[in-house]
Amino acid sequence: MVFSLSLKLNGSDALDIMGAGATFPKALYNDAIFAYRFAQSDVSITYLATGSGGGKTRIKDGDKQTPDEYGEPYNIDFAGSDSLLSNSDYASCPDLQMYPAVAGAVVPIFNLPEFTEAKVSLVLRTETVAKIFASEISNNLISTKILQGLNTTIKLFVRYDKSGTTEIWKKSLSAVSQRFKISIGEDSSNKWNKTDPNVYNMREGNDGVASAVLATPYSMGYSVLGNALDLELPVPELLTGTSSKPVVASTESVEFAVSEKGLDFGNNGDDPERLTADVHAASGSLAWPMVGYTYLVMRKKTLRNGASCEHRKATMKFWNWFHQSSTARNLARIHGFSPLPEIVRAKVLGRLRSDIVCQDKAVYSSEDEEIISGATVPLFLSTLHILGEAYSQVDSTALVQVDKACAWVVV
Repeated sequence: MVFSLSLKLNGSDALDIMGAGATFPKALYNDAIFAYRFAQSDVSITYLATGSGGGKTRIKDGDKQTPDEYGEPYNIDFAGSDSLLSNSDYASCPDLQMYPAVAGAVVPIFNLPEFTEAKVSLVLRTETVAKIFASEISNNLISTKILQGLNTTIKLFVRYDKSGTTEIWKKSLSAVSQRFKISIGEDSSNKWNKTDPNVYNMREGNDGVASAVLATPYSMGYSVLGNALDLELPVPELLTGTSSKPVVASTESVEFAVSEKGLDFGNNGDDPERLTADVHAASGSLAWPMVGYTYLVMRKKTLRNGASCEHRKATMKFWNWFHQSSTARNLARIHGFSPLPEIVRAKVLGRLRSDIVCQDKAVYSSEDEEIISGATVPLFLSTLHILGEAYSQVDSTALVQVDKACAWVVV
């Protein structure tokens, strides 16, 4: 089923900018792209949520890659990724560069009817979460401990696709459990220490895991905070370290983690010039422990097939707006993300503006600042955009278009 909500701002042909990659920030990027059309109506930006692996492959290989289930576009102007590029990626494409876009929380999610009905919060130690997802605690024992003797099996849902969300999740749990690190590992793959479907039930994408937990009583999984908020899935409060006060997953607790670790580029063993950092396992008592950057990935000098310097300029202009616009930053918070703190944003924007060139000339211009405080998307139009995505589950034949004067045309 397909629903299309298009914004008709003028009759001119728009410049097409194409991105693909991580599902972690999908909803945020889609809403930011929608809002951007009010500030820059002659640019059309699309973002294909393939997962981090699909985005990294596209930005490296373009149409030389082996076709995957997501299809075109293969030639893209930018990628999104929550997982890091490898040393071999940098070796094969030396002008690849990652730039933090926003920080977000990965959260355990659960569907335990007794807790929902009683409106009682579930509080877990981070180490206990690691034991559950390493299958060190049997499902019936989980039930006994959490549900006080109720004899039912709790299903665990995990990602089966290569996922930056999974990488953040695994790294966060590995930081508190050496046994989890040894048996499960820290990478973005779907490799778990057991393949018994009674232990791990695999789903595609964050939406897939979250929807499965929502539909399955007595289940647990992990997803991004935005998905949990959208689906009203409960998230456990977590006890970290020696703290006796649990921390709640929120934009604020993500911001505490980023403030503590977000500028420490290279704390993960990467070259600091790569602008990557581990933001999980912050020690502050107010910081959510499962946090990671989602990154913009670009080629500093290389144009995609079919692109011109105008495409590079338009891509740069969008990301400059994304980092500085109050509209984009507010959208980030609405979706459960933390915009970059000022000191981190200044570092990232400085590098982005100097790195991205076309024909050996920087594509950033001070004129790009003119749209930062320009038109913002009316709140009800943004709401209609979100409702339009949800309506895809109802009617596959309707095409709804909204023009700037708010005239509706339904076909």
